[in-house]
Amino acid sequence: MSATIRITCNYAIPQGWEWAGRLNNSFHPPHGLVDGQEIKLKWNGSTDIEVAAGQRHKLEVYFRVFDVLRMCGAEAGIEPLRDGQTKSYQYEVELKDRYLNRGHLRSVD
Repeated sequence: MSATIRITCNYAIPQGWEWAGRLNNSFHPPHGLVDGQEIKLKWNGSTDIEVAAGQRHKLEVYFRVFDVLRMCGAEAGIEPLRDGQTKSYQYEVELKDRYLNRGHLRSVD
């Protein structure tokens, strides 16, 4: 029995700073942890992760700087999913005044 967690990662870029967002996201790939297991994610797209149905799960999403430092982390507890169920989450990095401010993770179902 399995279920799916779908994660979509985006930058929230203020108008006029699109160039800074493109530059930043190319150097800072997103990553996730589902119950402690690391998953590589992608910007501006979704990644499906298969998990055991009927169990609680912990989801953490962040990006890495120089593949070492974790930045803009956000997490969510996921209630048990039914067999075949898909639960979608969106992770957004907030960019303000040329600086990365924080990450937000929310359910989009």
